[in-house]
Amino acid sequence: MPWMATVSLALALAASATAQPSPSASQFPQYRFQELPRQAMERTSLPCESSNYLLLFDADSDGSLDMLFTGTAGTTNLLGGSIPGPAPFLYMNDGHGRLSIAQGAVPPGPIATSSVDARAGDIDGDGDLDIFYAVIVGPGSSLDSRLYVNDGFGRFSDQTGSRLPQSFQSSKVDAAAMFDIDGDGDLDLCLSVTGLRWAFCVLANDGTGHFSDVSVTHGPAALGYPTYGELHTVDVDRDGDLDLISNARGGFALHVFINDGAGRFTDEGMQRIRPAMPQAFYFSIAPGDVDQDGDVDFAATRGSPQPPDLFLNDGTGHFDPTSSPIPGGAMGLMTCALVDLDDDGDLDLFASGASDPRYGRDGEFVWVNDGSGGFTEQSRDFFPYVKNGYVPDQAVGDFDRDGDLDVILPDSGGGLTPLCRTRYYVNLTRQLYAAAAPVRGAVWILDVWGPRFGVAVVALAPREATLPFGSLGSFGLDPATAEVWPALVSLGSDRRGALQVPVPATLPAGVDLFAQALVVDPGALGTARLTNVWDERVR
Repeated sequence: MPWMATVSLALALAASATAQPSPSASQFPQYRFQELPRQAMERTSLPCESSNYLLLFDADSDGSLDMLFTGTAGTTNLLGGSIPGPAPFLYMNDGHGRLSIAQGAVPPGPIATSSVDARAGDIDGDGDLDIFYAVIVGPGSSLDSRLYVNDGFGRFSDQTGSRLPQSFQSSKVDAAAMFDIDGDGDLDLCLSVTGLRWAFCVLANDGTGHFSDVSVTHGPAALGYPTYGELHTVDVDRDGDLDLISNARGGFALHVFINDGAGRFTDEGMQRIRPAMPQAFYFSIAPGDVDQDGDVDFAATRGSPQPPDLFLNDGTGHFDPTSSPIPGGAMGLMTCALVDLDDDGDLDLFASGASDPRYGRDGEFVWVNDGSGGFTEQSRDFFPYVKNGYVPDQAVGDFDRDGDLDVILPDSGGGLTPLCRTRYYVNLTRQLYAAAAPVRGAVWILDVWGPRFGVAVVALAPREATLPFGSLGSFGLDPATAEVWPALVSLGSDRRGALQVPVPATLPAGVDLFAQALVVDPGALGTARLTNVWDERVR
């Protein structure tokens, strides 16, 4: 059946459907985000899967998100135990959200180092994404941070010595930003460093991926501040160039570095945060337009038992942290992000904490945005409570290409109750999943999540494809062979249902089988969306 007819038929069936009872779906608690055993990332053999930073980017240019899992020199938890950390790993996405380690794709990092940041971008203009790998703890006798150049197929070579300036030697990088600072069309680097007299280092790209140190002329004056914890690129003052927002993890300040358009930066944090700079240690910051007024606001988590602060932009690049407080009691929050977790078009606030009795509540926290920058906490509607260790970063992206955001959380091994494993949460806003592979002569059960009391139509094919289908999403089955399964799946109050598919005993073992669902709210057909593609090999 032609692919257009396949989807059109599915919509017609859903529009006229009377919901019928579905087979029992696999039993999962009713959270929007779940760890699904067969939608997972490969485990390592390390005693602790600790990581300080996760970098999401398309390493092999196949249209799906891959992930760099940075190393750490080891963590001492609150009980005094030393937990070794890994070298960097590159996780490759199979296109359906399953992540596996690409052995040898990234050269080993310097021995006994700890990375707290990494950035990806096309530094040499060849159409693929390269990596700047920031190192904060290392031997100190060599160029510790690394520049990895992509060969176009997701394999990287260390070209640090030939591309980064010698003046950068022996510096330790706490944060990095890769963007075009001066409007000349190539990607430059802004770095928070120690070991140099300039705490803010600017490396200019010559257009071929070779960098020179222009910190003296382009960086802010030597401020005497501690190193900056994060560097986020945003157009603070809406003048068309990118500025930087940063926190100082070693001190009580936020920084707003304003770009003059030619790549020269001035720290105007004290002037732009009103009525006064909060006296707080900010562990993480997250920029985004929370009130949908066209300018960039930001949220910041404190390294103390308090809810996040929200800094609203007045439209001129000045911020007020007191105008819209975030509700909540004592909580130990580390990293945060402004992302659309409920798929309603506005930015919600997502934060992770650490199991530390000094900070009160721990786990994952979600504040849902009402569309105008007003937030309500609904944490347990989204994530189960996990008494985690220490979560220093969040990787939020659409790993399975179904149009909603999934989440990966590393555990650095710190805290009272270190998990020492990375959690991969799949967003069940719309999802197709099978707890077991199809077996010849047996019934294969497909679990479907979608709108509450909605219906779903499932199509099957022996081959896959990628065909954009407007607001419905991406149709991932081969149009020449896709067939709509005649039975509809009804979704209950928990947004779940299941489909039983008898697998013919005559089907050859080892053939591929791809499935995708269209989930529809019968009362609002405009909400129809295609799920992820679930792929299997028949046994």
